[in-house]
Amino acid sequence: MPFGVRKVAGGTLVEPEQDGKGRRPVGNIDPLEVLLIAVVALLLFGVGRIVDIGKGMGEGLREANGDAARNATIAFAVALAICWLAVSAARHR
Repeated sequence: MPFGVRKVAGGTLVEPEQDGKGRRPVGNIDPLEVLLIAVVALLLFGVGRIVDIGKGMGEGLREANGDAARNATIAFAVALAICWLAVSAARHR
């Protein structure tokens, strides 16, 4: 089973196996480890820079979601046009 995937045993979640060397998979981070990473990031970058990084990440996600929505809309319009052409061609036979 791949790392980070939890198995369900009788309706309860079971932690993923260790990799044989006593290490946990990377995707399984404890809340204390997240807090430690946040403190180190705060010490390295400072409050102002972390706000800028978060703002940049948010703008990037919004931009990516907007592009995905536009692409989905275009794909839907093309599919709709193809279906309309197919129905129209079938009627005129």
